[in-house]
Amino acid sequence: MDNKQLQLTTEELQELREVNDHYGKLIRNLGESELLISDLEAQLNAVTEQKKGFFSDYKTIKEKSDNLYQTLTEKYGSGKIDLETGVIHPA
Repeated sequence: MDNKQLQLTTEELQELREVNDHYGKLIRNLGESELLISDLEAQLNAVTEQKKGFFSDYKTIKEKSDNLYQTLTEKYGSGKIDLETGVIHPA
């Protein structure tokens, strides 16, 4: 067997370096994309949980409002209430 060293041409070596560089950049970009997606998913989960809280609060305040209007209607009859003055304008 011949002990002669084989060597790439300058063009081959340059092309191999460029491909390797591009590959490294691609892997870094994919990693950064995954991290960004992970951060966005965490934010979406947080907002979704916050939204659930808002709907829960809405349900509670809606029930309270319905009960209050029912009580006031039973007491004063139906009508429109002026929230500034408290005056009831009959329907």
